[in-house]
Amino acid sequence: MVLGKHLGGASMKSYNNTNFSQEEITNLLKIGHIKSNWRQREIGIYEHPNDPLKVISIGVDFDHSKRVICEDDRSDWKEFIGKFNNITN
Repeated sequence: MVLGKHLGGASMKSYNNTNFSQEEITNLLKIGHIKSNWRQREIGIYEHPNDPLKVISIGVDFDHSKRVICEDDRSDWKEFIGKFNNITN
């Protein structure tokens, strides 16, 4: 599974806190997804292209106005890897 709606439209503000290009991020394999009511966003978790101890997380606000792309430690997301809770994009 690759990125779906997390890349959003042109009107969505995007904050890429990684060194990866939009094209590289588009091709990442999705390995988990959560809905965070506390952060008011849905977060997709993706395989890191170079480091097995890291993941790329992509959070989209509930109103689809902002997307935040981060490089995180895999251990921070371990409880959500492999879980999609019927969310497919």
